[in-house]
Amino acid sequence: MDVDCYSFKGQLPLILQAISHSRFVSFDLELSGIPTKQHNRSRHVIQDESGQQTLQQRYKETKAAAERFQVLQLGLTCVEEDAERGVYVVRPYNFYLNPVPDRKLKIEREFTYQSG
Repeated sequence: MDVDCYSFKGQLPLILQAISHSRFVSFDLELSGIPTKQHNRSRHVIQDESGQQTLQQRYKETKAAAERFQVLQLGLTCVEEDAERGVYVVRPYNFYLNPVPDRKLKIEREFTYQSG
């Protein structure tokens, strides 16, 4: 479900209910740019025993990207288990956050575009 500034207030109770009934919730960000490995080379990558990135490292990378680029959209997916039917019920929400937040906040972000 798409949520914008006009529908947010009306949808908020349903979204909060979906979150409270969820087995788990996931989210992702759509940014105005993509962090490059070259930009992140100076950062030490922490991995667990399996060689995978830790949650803390992933959080730091996502935080750095959100600080550098404009967050255009936030995706929130609420997953509820229906044990009686043996299925999961998925409720995705897309929050459109563009344009840039209020200029009084003095937030500077890069907006990049490249074709090809």
